[in-house]
Amino acid sequence: MSATIAHNTWLRDNSLAPMLSDEPVRAVQVDVATLHKVHDTSSFCGPLLAYDHCVGVIPMATPGWCPTFDQVLLFHKGNQPNEPQRYFPVDGATKPLLVHGPTKVLTATRLAAGTLQDHKFAGPDQRAYTYTWVDEFGVESLPAPPSLPVRSYDDETWQLGNFSTPPANAMYVRIYRASSAFETGDQVANPADTTFQLVEEVTLPLAGGTYTDSRRLVDLEYGTLFTHEQQLPPPMAQVIETEQGYLVGFRGNELYVSERHEAHNWPTRYRSVLPDKIVAISSYGDYVFIGTTGRPYRMNISFTKSGDDADATVDPIPFEENYPCLSRFAFVGTSFGAIYPTRHGLVALQGTGPAKLLTRAIIQEDRWHEFVPNIAAWHNGKYYAARTPAGQGFILDVNDASEGVVSTGELVTFDWAPTAVHSGRDGRLYYADANRIIRALGEDPTPRDYVWQSKLFRMSGRTSFTNAKVVADYGAPIKFSLYGDGRLRYTRDVQSSEPFGLPRTGRAIEWQIKLEGRVRVHEVHVATSKTELTENRE
Repeated sequence: MSATIAHNTWLRDNSLAPMLSDEPVRAVQVDVATLHKVHDTSSFCGPLLAYDHCVGVIPMATPGWCPTFDQVLLFHKGNQPNEPQRYFPVDGATKPLLVHGPTKVLTATRLAAGTLQDHKFAGPDQRAYTYTWVDEFGVESLPAPPSLPVRSYDDETWQLGNFSTPPANAMYVRIYRASSAFETGDQVANPADTTFQLVEEVTLPLAGGTYTDSRRLVDLEYGTLFTHEQQLPPPMAQVIETEQGYLVGFRGNELYVSERHEAHNWPTRYRSVLPDKIVAISSYGDYVFIGTTGRPYRMNISFTKSGDDADATVDPIPFEENYPCLSRFAFVGTSFGAIYPTRHGLVALQGTGPAKLLTRAIIQEDRWHEFVPNIAAWHNGKYYAARTPAGQGFILDVNDASEGVVSTGELVTFDWAPTAVHSGRDGRLYYADANRIIRALGEDPTPRDYVWQSKLFRMSGRTSFTNAKVVADYGAPIKFSLYGDGRLRYTRDVQSSEPFGLPRTGRAIEWQIKLEGRVRVHEVHVATSKTELTENRE
């Protein structure tokens, strides 16, 4: 636990254990920038998703015959379509998330005149029409511009024409009608100023490209057109999901939030502008944590309902501490909040309390530049980080918040340079190394070569050691090295747990032990005499 070097090794049950090797899963045709495992069991539900550009992958909790989800949303960024897509892991098919609205204005032609006056006032009513497209998932497009108002008695028949060509993913057309009698019974100058009510939903294609409306006002389907408030997703650098089903994304210093469970609808009233450029976001429950080039923020998105209105509370609150975020891909959500790298160390964010510098006690700030990661993942209570493509990775064991306190455990370094990383729902850590996809740490029984160097032992006076012992599960030798006052005094390959003598090592005040190998080590001793060694005195 107090080692000055712990590379490719764990401290397990008071023993030094080598990390196990990684296991290649498959190779792909591109250098992977985004990696995501959709399902946790049953390979027929689809392989790992791998892309050569940045993609936000959002699982959709929709009923299906796969163990968890039968579709995911893909928010592309890079050289692929800018529009989000639905991806179906079972057969690898993709379908558009958005349904683009019609642009042509309907024309209304009277087919049969009437005489029936509206019961609310004498004389003919005024009406206007619009329409929308709907896909197989119930996503509705924005409406076409309203038609010109026409005067009509309630029992007249009208033929609607001039529909736009429907998009490929549209399955239905919804016809809406506005009337001056819908609201208060008073005549208005323009019926389009009132609400549009659903006339009928018709399966595409329309016979003859027209629709005939002969319905009276009292016979209209129940349903008001709300999609005129719908805002299509803006281009975003990153997209995440909260527990309640809100999607959150950003671009520049603008923060966007979707309607709940409506990935296609991002209202302008939910948008926030921060004073600093946003670098990364992550979620924990309904909290969203935001890393910027200035202070970090937290936002608690909650669903509220008041009468017939349902809305979300969206209000980013800054932390008091100024900890600018250095990397989008090393900013990760955790089991208590978020962790991300700054110029001073790793910072932890929670729903309450201040931003906390986690690594201050274990990595001095003047050495932090050797560790600063640019890619990371949170996996089973540990922060896995790397300095890709150069440098080494490290694993920081983080204790969950206990009474509002987050603390750190052991820190080990290991050989790791991923281009993308993903903590899978199956409990495994996956990463990409260029065009290879790999299961990390423990899938292959082959142990890694490790290096472990003890803490610095400071003696009360100049001391010389004469004997040593390394107790291990030998199957391969252990390289034992002894350093005195910063200088190598002795080294040898040890192949059994039997004691061995040390040649003249000279005297020193500060001593360190270094072990290199790939077998489990239970004990290591050095002593000033053989008698001291047999008494197990260090």
